[in-house]
Amino acid sequence: MINNKSYKKTIKKKPKFNKWIKTLMFFYSLTPWMVSFLIMLSIMLGVGMVATPFIVKDLTEVAINKNNNFDTQDLIVLVSVLASLVISRVILKLATGLIGRKMGIIIEVIARKMVIDKAYKLPISYYDKHNNGEFYSRVIQDPRSIFALTFNFITENLLIIIGITFGLFYAFDNSWHIGVGILGVYILGIILTLLVGKKMVKSWSIAKKEYAELGKLTNSQLTAISEIKVNDSYSFESKKFIEVSNRQQKAKSRTITFVSIYSSISLLIALAVSVGITIIAGVELYYKKLDVPTFSAFVSIGSMLIMPITRISSLFFQLTDSIASIKRFNKLMKEKEEVFLDKEFQMSKGKIEFKNVFFKYKYESKSIQVLNDFSLVIKPNQKIAFVGKSGIGKSTILKLILGLYPIQKGEILIDGQNISKVNISQVRKSISYIQQSGIIFSSSIKENIIYNKQNVTQEMLDQVSKDALIDDLIKRKDNGWDEFVGPSGSQLSGGQKQRISIARNLIKNNKIILLDEATSALDNKTEKIIQMNFDKKFKNSTVVTVAHRISTIIDSDVIILLGKNGLSIEKGSYKELIAKKGEFYKLEKKEFDF
Repeated sequence: MINNKSYKKTIKKKPKFNKWIKTLMFFYSLTPWMVSFLIMLSIMLGVGMVATPFIVKDLTEVAINKNNNFDTQDLIVLVSVLASLVISRVILKLATGLIGRKMGIIIEVIARKMVIDKAYKLPISYYDKHNNGEFYSRVIQDPRSIFALTFNFITENLLIIIGITFGLFYAFDNSWHIGVGILGVYILGIILTLLVGKKMVKSWSIAKKEYAELGKLTNSQLTAISEIKVNDSYSFESKKFIEVSNRQQKAKSRTITFVSIYSSISLLIALAVSVGITIIAGVELYYKKLDVPTFSAFVSIGSMLIMPITRISSLFFQLTDSIASIKRFNKLMKEKEEVFLDKEFQMSKGKIEFKNVFFKYKYESKSIQVLNDFSLVIKPNQKIAFVGKSGIGKSTILKLILGLYPIQKGEILIDGQNISKVNISQVRKSISYIQQSGIIFSSSIKENIIYNKQNVTQEMLDQVSKDALIDDLIKRKDNGWDEFVGPSGSQLSGGQKQRISIARNLIKNNKIILLDEATSALDNKTEKIIQMNFDKKFKNSTVVTVAHRISTIIDSDVIILLGKNGLSIEKGSYKELIAKKGEFYKLEKKEFDF
């Protein structure tokens, strides 16, 4: 369950997302009491770990002096202490695991929520350049890596620091030869780690990038599965999948190579320290520079240090993977967001004005001009339609009215208010936008129509279902209004999707209606009935239509045949344009599908 207090803190105070360590510390600040408790438990666990050599030393002393002043009570006490130490370490390990993982889960959920929130705030232009499959890895994989790091970073680091610090301190205090030997091996290990680690971090980043590419391709292929089957292009798509998979496998194999090398280095260091301590301590014992109990303590320390050193290896693997994830997370968090101003927008009459608008967008490395000094006035309650060749900018005009793309120059006004200077969210709420694809959510028919609309009565639902001609569909379904439509409406036909989308917007009853080929998937009879219901429902609304079929715009007040850069080739009512016998007349007679 998400921690609401923690999440509110992310809204109030966010890091700049420049350095991975700052981002990590920011996440720790969201669960301060858990972090504090985890640190305390980890220190206690570390103290329990380093206490073992002292117990071993004392036991050795008791064993050596068993014929002189042997005290059974001392032996019982030492054994009891050792047993208690083992039990306490198990309990502390369990406690750190439970608290650390719970903390990590909270942070993972918050990180995922931050990614989703960011997704809603990003402009549409971002999604024009990024595939949904890539975003999936950001939503699922990256927060999961952050979770693993937040837990391990505290516990593992503290155990490593306590273990190695104690080992060095005890060594220098009892035998500077052993201390120098341990320190020398550590320094060598650090140098090797830096050499291999730099390449490993780079390798992890490449592997994650290729994983994202694999996700993009998989998402694309699954989305187009029906098209692949119809065209019998499985072999073609399979070849592409294998190529991307091979690149991902190559990147991951390279990473695994570095991981294997580093694992071997860590094991070599651990064994070198353990065996080295035993050999040097044995030599000093032989020359009577150490006593037997101290020698036993050193042997125990050598065994104890194997764990912290090997933990460095596992932590470093986690660190390299998680750093790559945090860097991708940071990069996403720094993406430029849409600007939502505080100035309120008020819809009144529904007048739309384009004043000397210039708009262009970038495609790959090219800059494509769509509108060049485009001006237009759409009067309140006017029914206006745009026709023209594909790619000429018809749908773009609707998206500009919604403020989905920023214009480079000029103004777009709604009821005299510049939409770039008011709260664009309020602008969008005041406009109904019905797209050709008929966007459907993975829920029931009823939830799709009510979507984010409050105080909807059954009477209202019944009316819009009749107006959008989905009442028969609802009656045919076993669960009626509560029928689940499948992922993205997979259980519906294209026409049914459009009709549900139309019903969703009919229930809004907004002053401005934008129709982007909203009835393209309907047959002529259904389209005509819905068009009549539209005209009745929105007789006091401004309706802007983008059409490929001229039959859908015959009753429009004004039809504009668009040319390049938003140039109006012809403009007038259907009767006026037909009477002119110009370009529109020619296209209409040829029944040209734009």
